[in-house]
Amino acid sequence: RTLCDRQTKLTQKLAHRSYLDGVAALGLLDRIPDFGVISEKLRKLTGWEIVAVPGLIPAAPFFDHLANRRFPVTNWLRTKEELDYIVEP
Repeated sequence: RTLCDRQTKLTQKLAHRSYLDGVAALGLLDRIPDFGVISEKLRKLTGWEIVAVPGLIPAAPFFDHLANRRFPVTNWLRTKEELDYIVEP
């Protein structure tokens, strides 16, 4: 919640309108996203979906997901110590 609140305040001032519109359209404003709901909305809007991965994945499966219009995302929350920096990209 802490990271989300902080990033939301920054993006409201610094992000491009199209980004902010996309965040609103996907319902990413004030809660941990439900991957199924987000994927369905994203699929309807863009033809893409998200797929949960455990963290950094090898290049071959990463690019296979992208080639098939699936964007890999992690399904874990950062610790307080990782709010400003995380080792994984």
